[in-house]
Amino acid sequence: MILDMGWVILTGASLSFVGLGEQPPTPALGTMVSDGAKYLPDYWWISIFPAIAIMIIVLAFNLLGDGVKDMLSTEE
Repeated sequence: MILDMGWVILTGASLSFVGLGEQPPTPALGTMVSDGAKYLPDYWWISIFPAIAIMIIVLAFNLLGDGVKDMLSTEE
C-alpha cells in the first residue's frame, strides 16, 4: 500500500493541476504549479518549488515502501 501512495499523490496533483482536484482556497501542490505556470519566464520559483516538493514526497514514499518491503521480506 505504501508503494501506491506515490501514484495517489501524483494523481491528486495532476487532477488539481488541470482544475479537477481541490478548489481554491484549499491549497494543493498541483494548483500551485498550475498557477505559477503563467509566470514561468520571470518568476520560475513559483512553479518549480511545488513541483520539487511533489517529486520529493513521491520519492520518499517510494523509498519508504521499498524499505518496508525489504524489511518484511523473509527470503534470505
